[in-house]
Amino acid sequence: MKLSCVPNPSSVRKRIIHLAAGFFALFIAYNTAQLLQTAVNGDSGYTCLALIYGWFSVASLFAPYFVFRFGPSKLLAPSAVAYVMITASYLFPGNPSFLLFSCAAVGISAAFLWSSQGSYVGISASILSQSTGIEMTDCTSELNTSFYSIFASSSGVSAAFSFGMLTILGPSSLQPLFLC
Repeated sequence: MKLSCVPNPSSVRKRIIHLAAGFFALFIAYNTAQLLQTAVNGDSGYTCLALIYGWFSVASLFAPYFVFRFGPSKLLAPSAVAYVMITASYLFPGNPSFLLFSCAAVGISAAFLWSSQGSYVGISASILSQSTGIEMTDCTSELNTSFYSIFASSSGVSAAFSFGMLTILGPSSLQPLFLC
């Protein structure tokens, strides 16, 4: 793919940083809620994980086709909606059907979210390589490192936040929030 207009390499890198920041924010909320759900109400937390990863496995077979057909930019935001929905289902308990539906939706959406993320980074690496003359593998490594260094830190922040809530408030204080 040849470009008619050579993009500024720093704008390509900034787009990856913005993508990572979006994933960081999304997964802080999701991971915190998931950790608390499992800690406070283990059975439904484990059922949710089974649904999420089961549906993710199935949807991962089809997601790349849709990412190719529609493009990663069009699928990133809609794929994130299910993560917001499941976080809301944890915060507004009392409806196990909504929780289970949300878990399945996250599993399906995760396949589209991660396929779109990988495609977006790959396309960006190609653009960066063409505009700078740097080897494609080096550009891919650089952009993946930038993305994952920001994204991965969301797990630590989520764990610290969950630990703090469980330590300060105690599991019994949080149970009414997460009891389904």
